[in-house]
Amino acid sequence: MRVQVNRDEQGATALLLVFMTIMFLGFAAIAVDAGYGFVSKRNLQNAADAGALSAADYLVSESGSCAQVAADTDAVDEAQAIAEQFSEDNRSAKIETGFEVRCSDDNRRIEVWYRNGGTTSTVFAPMIGEGSATAAEREAVASVGVPGSLTGLRPYFVCITDADALRASSGWLRVGFPNASCGNQPGNWYTVDCPEDGQGNGTPVIAVNTREGCASEVSVVDLTSAGGDPVLEKQLLLAACTGSPPLSAENGCLTGNTGNLSSNPLKLAWDTLLGQTITLPVFELDTVVGTGNNARYPIRAIMGAKVCGYKWNSKDNISTDPECAGVSIPGGNQNFLWLKYDSYQTTGTSKPSTCAVGDPNCDYGLRNVSLDE
Repeated sequence: MRVQVNRDEQGATALLLVFMTIMFLGFAAIAVDAGYGFVSKRNLQNAADAGALSAADYLVSESGSCAQVAADTDAVDEAQAIAEQFSEDNRSAKIETGFEVRCSDDNRRIEVWYRNGGTTSTVFAPMIGEGSATAAEREAVASVGVPGSLTGLRPYFVCITDADALRASSGWLRVGFPNASCGNQPGNWYTVDCPEDGQGNGTPVIAVNTREGCASEVSVVDLTSAGGDPVLEKQLLLAACTGSPPLSAENGCLTGNTGNLSSNPLKLAWDTLLGQTITLPVFELDTVVGTGNNARYPIRAIMGAKVCGYKWNSKDNISTDPECAGVSIPGGNQNFLWLKYDSYQTTGTSKPSTCAVGDPNCDYGLRNVSLDE
């Protein structure tokens, strides 16, 4: 039997097909153009992140407080040019819409704010009466600060008077271990254990820690509650290594190690560091408690220094780095490092800074750069 479809039903079917075709085109416009838009916005965000981070990396080398850096128009202009170049490398079809170097709310960190925008061409949207392009903006903030903690710290303390002298010098200086003017902890030579290894480790462990640095993250004692009062700061430093909470690198305290500085394993370890920049903890005068392996060192600050030479009693060596030219090692059985102050960018830090950029009481040139959420 043959079924006959009348012309009214055929017309309705045709209209339905047209309607469904338009609807599917609309869905295609939404799906395809939304995909293009997502990728475009992601690339814009990548470009904003790259711009902010590259500008912050440039400002790492600038000296002074955050306010001084932000007011340096030459430095800011150069940072902006660098941000533009790196942003362009990540998304060529974009426009800059904002750039600013400013200080964080707590006035400790330099912040770089960068915003850019761009348009994305649409494929299907014009077919349903929508525009041929969509616009978007993305922004990022990167900050430069003094690290409140870091990994890779070498377990040899420098007293703050030597650290200050190194920071003020344009060349290398000889630093004594110990330095009579900084105080002498009987049975200890400003040497400590890395926190991950416990207390009183032997020469092989010390040699590894000398060559590679402490694997654990080590923190600076938080002195912000002292408000710059040196008496209160000293109390906080002493408290970090006595009583409760328990002694820990997290609270800024390292335990002593008498060490055998003139051993061959330590000599070989220091030979690998000649001409290299390392990070060293700094202690304040009259804050170390205990003697020998029982000495407790609170970390006042952390500094960067290039190793130009060493003398551990009968063992010594000198770097061939041009910046270390002129180092001369005397005879005798003293312990010395020849160091040159060096400021540089560090990694491996997670604790917020407790020191303002440019603060002479705690800023010894180390910087970390982070991309803020």
